Amino acid sequence: MAAPPKSKLPPIPTSERPTFAGPESPESPFPIRVSGPIIKGFGRGSSSLGIPTANIPIAGLDVGGNSSLESGVYYGYAAVPKGTGAGKPEGTGEAEVWDMCMSVGWNPFYQNERRSVEVHIIHKFPKNFYGAPLKILVLGFIRPEYDYKSLEALIDDINFDVTVTENSLKREAYAKLRSDEWLRRVDDVDMSLKDEEPRPKESEDEKL
Repeated sequence: MAAPPKSKLPPIPTSERPTFAGPESPESPFPIRVSGPIIKGFGRGSSSLGIPTANIPIAGLDVGGNSSLESGVYYGYAAVPKGTGAGKPEGTGEAEVWDMCMSVGWNPFYQNERRSVEVHIIHKFPKNFYGAPLKILVLGFIRPEYDYKSLEALIDDINFDVTVTENSLKREAYAKLRSDEWLRRVDDVDMSLKDEEPRPKESEDEKL
């Protein structure tokens, strides 16, 4: 199926948005399972936004048949190799799980020409881990993709998305999915997935 079109929606002020998203427990089509190798993005997450992301190829949406997933911001859990949080992946295939919010779309503020999958894992990692496997358990939808007029407005909304994510995942039905069996191991991720074309080279200090 064709990818959804670029958004021209103006942002809704955070003062008018709820601080959590979704019903008391996940409802169809959630949970959605997405996975792929972590690739280099556009180099904006840390340098311009102060909000690092772990990106996977857009082909990662095809895992489970999600290529037509609506553009927007989602919340759920991300699984990375055990030890990554301390900067020392163990290579055992076991995973550690963190809260995450995920942007799928065109990023109209930056006038991207193709869709991307950008995952903000809510944890401070000591260094990047490009090439590592990543699993994403998507549990709910926060908002559609907006067309921002300023960098500050974009940053404010991303930070609010983090607040919504944390609040939403505290609910019992969501919290118990942190232990989802599928998330426990990352050695079955299809590491052959590739991005559609090379990304711009990032600065050396770009970190996840």
